[in-house]
Amino acid sequence: MIKKNVLGGFVLSLVGFCLPSVIFAAVDIFPGTSIQSVINANTAGTVYNLKAGVHRMQTVTPKSGDTINGESGAILSGARVLTGWVQSGNTWYVTGQTQQGPWSPEFEGGWQLCRAGHPRCAYPEDVFMDNVLKKHVGSLSAVTAGTWFFDYAADRIYVGDNPNGKLVETSVTGTAINGNATNVTIQNLIIEKYATPASSAT
Repeated sequence: MIKKNVLGGFVLSLVGFCLPSVIFAAVDIFPGTSIQSVINANTAGTVYNLKAGVHRMQTVTPKSGDTINGESGAILSGARVLTGWVQSGNTWYVTGQTQQGPWSPEFEGGWQLCRAGHPRCAYPEDVFMDNVLKKHVGSLSAVTAGTWFFDYAADRIYVGDNPNGKLVETSVTGTAINGNATNVTIQNLIIEKYATPASSAT
């Protein structure tokens, strides 16, 4: 109700008057959308709902107080799908692979050694075939079934299994979540296949 006060002005009396509740709806983000561009367009403390599906090769820097929630089946993936395979003898290769994440200097000649049979543990890239991790070998001649080799000089990835009809992915993006924001909540979200250097967190 509105009352007139003794000085001739008007004041708002809250007696018997209820203010409506403020409801903050989540901001939906669909696969294929830049998550960071949506975050940049909203204020700190926003709730984001990542819709089901694969959100590929994205690095997210949330703002303080943000909540990033994944629907059932929402995946944040650092991997690229590989297509355009060419057969060469008992191997298959794909060209145009110019990515190369930072290798870990403590391995491969540093103060630690890779375990026997895993000569490329210092490199962050991986290959997955139908979601099965393949072993990274140290040379093209070592490629057999279940293994792969990254020829960084030629920008080629070789695999020893026929990739036709299979989902083949390689990790490319190095970081999933970064920044210095506080009170950030990330929940119900699968984070996978990032090219994270050894001894580093995604």
